[in-house]
Amino acid sequence: MHCSKRGRTLKLQQFVSLCPGSGLANNYLAIVLNFNKIFLISICSGQDIIKISRLQQYLIVSGNAKNLAVMVYNILNGDSLAYSFPDAKIEGEIIVVREGLIDGELSGDNLHDFWQSRAEYMGLTEVEYHKNVVKEFEKLMNAPDHSEFNLWFEYDLFCQVNMWFVISIINSLPIKKKVFAVYTSYLDKTSKQFWNGFGPAKSDELKVCYADRIPLSEADINLGQQLWKAYKNGNLEELTNLSKHQSSAFPYLQEVVNAHVDRFPKDGTKGRPEKVIEDITKNISTDFHKVFKEFWNRESIYGFGDTQLKSLYDKVMHHR
Repeated sequence: MHCSKRGRTLKLQQFVSLCPGSGLANNYLAIVLNFNKIFLISICSGQDIIKISRLQQYLIVSGNAKNLAVMVYNILNGDSLAYSFPDAKIEGEIIVVREGLIDGELSGDNLHDFWQSRAEYMGLTEVEYHKNVVKEFEKLMNAPDHSEFNLWFEYDLFCQVNMWFVISIINSLPIKKKVFAVYTSYLDKTSKQFWNGFGPAKSDELKVCYADRIPLSEADINLGQQLWKAYKNGNLEELTNLSKHQSSAFPYLQEVVNAHVDRFPKDGTKGRPEKVIEDITKNISTDFHKVFKEFWNRESIYGFGDTQLKSLYDKVMHHR
């Protein structure tokens, strides 16, 4: 029996009274989950003693030992989706990715050094970065065996890079797992929100996305790992070669990778985003808010936020 050290002690009948409708009876296997930890896997009888820590969230499985408890994780692409997600009432624990790996320092041979590089780039102390960012990833890294991961990321470059990183972490976990990609399948590609449509999505639309989730094969997971490695190392040639793989898990991979490669022309000229910003400031407006809106109309495939675009905008304006 695996118990929490600070558990409450209950007899089976007491436990059943706290969990109405569980259907527990003598000689049934009870699997009790509290948050993401399994506190009990035991053959129960009427006289068995059960220790439970903070009985708040549980799953009861009755039957034989072939039944397995599955922990479900919904890995969300940011706080905007995290705000509306609970209303959809989709099962699983929420993990929020609060990073923008499309930009900034990526050095570090291990996660500790990588986190440190990111904290310095974002102007945060290690404590602040850990609290806001790493703490969420630690939920992922502590996932138990037989976990299920739903990756809620959009099609744009910003989200795809973050998703590659998440896949690389999942791939390193020594557990049995299932991984699914959840995209904005409720949108047609002609929609203005196509590349980044989770923000305005309603509960029913999120449910459609979940129902259309795409399972990742071992080959897909390995591809995600390789994409992250090539991206992190700045290996544009390898990234381009990898983008030629056809997979429903990465439906617009070539377009996204091409957009990234276009940021760094071999001839040393301005990158594609800078050229677009330059054209907007020359022919439409130099006001940043108007530039931002027009850039998104033209190049939403990048998924740039205020921070990324403002940096490019300042660079262009400085060299006008």
